[in-house]
Amino acid sequence: MAKEIEPLIKIEEVAERLSLSVEGVRKFARRRVIPSVKLGYKCLRFKWSEVEAAVNRYRVREIS
Repeated sequence: MAKEIEPLIKIEEVAERLSLSVEGVRKFARRRVIPSVKLGYKCLRFKWSEVEAAVNRYRVREIS
């Protein structure tokens, strides 16, 4: 039984999903706020599930 591997997505797709600029995503990756995979000098890829988990850690909860 083969385990399904989550595809890596490009920085442009992450930026679009988070409503950020590509440079903003690059900055968060450089500061290790969101996890990334570096495939070369400038080539960054992301696992969406890991990005989502990182964003959720910074979510501001409503006070009731």
